[in-house]
Amino acid sequence: MQEPGLPQSMWRIPADVLAEGAAAFAALDKVDGDRIVVWAQSVATELVLTALSGPSPPAVRGVVAISPSDVVWQALGSGGPPPKASSLTRAGVDLPWVPMRGERLIGHALRHALLRHLPGGASRSTAMRLGAAFADRDVARAADAAIPVDRIDAPMLLIASDADAMWPSVSMAAALAARRGHRPTDRVLVLPGTGHFVSPPATPTTVDRNADLVSGGTPEATAHGQRAAWDAALAFLRDVTGGP
Repeated sequence: MQEPGLPQSMWRIPADVLAEGAAAFAALDKVDGDRIVVWAQSVATELVLTALSGPSPPAVRGVVAISPSDVVWQALGSGGPPPKASSLTRAGVDLPWVPMRGERLIGHALRHALLRHLPGGASRSTAMRLGAAFADRDVARAADAAIPVDRIDAPMLLIASDADAMWPSVSMAAALAARRGHRPTDRVLVLPGTGHFVSPPATPTTVDRNADLVSGGTPEATAHGQRAAWDAALAFLRDVTGGP
């Protein structure tokens, strides 16, 4: 997202793009098309898991899903209230989606707007803690929007953080594992004290946010979490691809 020619936000993204991308990647001269693993994080896991559990999915050896979602959520806008639409489509039709509770963020938005008008306020962070907007979801809507990951044949590595300030990735990872029947080829790794953003282990952890979102977690715990996640992912890749 937010690159030339691509959408600005997670708003009605065609699930078909994963198959198209995987086919193009597999066609590259230096790529072994029989040993592809899909790696996704945060809202991208909605796209990946939906595409792999839909009709005619690309053949993959495994899936790494970091800070994952077990449902398709309401689209994310580029500012202002979220649009009344799905984050994903299939054949041009919105997939069932779970609404965010955007009203719970009004206080944060007003506080940020006020800070911008105070002396020195322009230099303060306006990143949002979105956790409240994704909590206490509509049960019926969640059942309709549940991603049928039991249809995915490939092993899955699910990595979630218990200090995730964006959404409940731990409970959603647990829901994904349960929906798959806790397969022995799958693994769920929970990172204590780590935030939503889980990066390679050389990435600094002293800043817990980007321009828009607060990640959560402490610097030390996130550093340990990133190391643990990276080691787990490399071991998973070796197992599912038979590589070095």
